Amino acid sequence: MTTHTPTLTATFSDPDAGDTGKITFQLCSNSDCSSVIGNYDSGNTSNNHNASVVAPTLSNGTYYWRAMSTDNAGNTSSYSGIRSFIVNAP
Repeated sequence: MTTHTPTLTATFSDPDAGDTGKITFQLCSNSDCSSVIGNYDSGNTSNNHNASVVAPTLSNGTYYWRAMSTDNAGNTSSYSGIRSFIVNAP
């Protein structure tokens, strides 16, 4: 069985120019994210910078993910729109 470990990336953006924070990535097995594989937090990042996580090892198939930001004061955004990717290796 072939497996892969994709990297998920999103930009931390906050109206307070000096804020820092993290991105929480939610990885799902269905298109409405009602079946969550896991939640993965990025490290702390500066405003308007990318944050990434390496997803767990995945088998072939279609996966879905979305992201939510949390600033250093604990304020959270709503989740982003759901995106998908396909793991399809020989």
